[in-house]
Amino acid sequence: MKRKFNVFKFIIFLICVILFFGLILAMTFIFMLRPTGNKNETVKLNVETGSTYYSLIDELKEEDLIKSELVFKIYLKFRSPKNLDAGVYNLNKGMSASELIDALEERNTNNPDAVVVTIPEGKRI
Repeated sequence: MKRKFNVFKFIIFLICVILFFGLILAMTFIFMLRPTGNKNETVKLNVETGSTYYSLIDELKEEDLIKSELVFKIYLKFRSPKNLDAGVYNLNKGMSASELIDALEERNTNNPDAVVVTIPEGKRI
């Protein structure tokens, strides 16, 4: 009878240890997805044609927009973002990983070199 009681204590202890390390891992993951700076620090990110989110990770890390390349890759796997459009994106260091992906998913309309042309209905060019 004494042996079963010790096994029960060991199982409870093992579950507690697993939960503790799982909590630490989750908190670290969440911390790594937080912003790296404040919203006043703007960075222009040039996305080339054919670029993917994974090809931008090195540049995002160099510009100090993300804290960890590995955590960002894991987050991208869970998030499954849409296609990436080429162009220049205005990002800031106050964006979290989720906000960065949202900004990159939006169609790039902030191109300073773009010219908007409106042709009225019924007119010819």
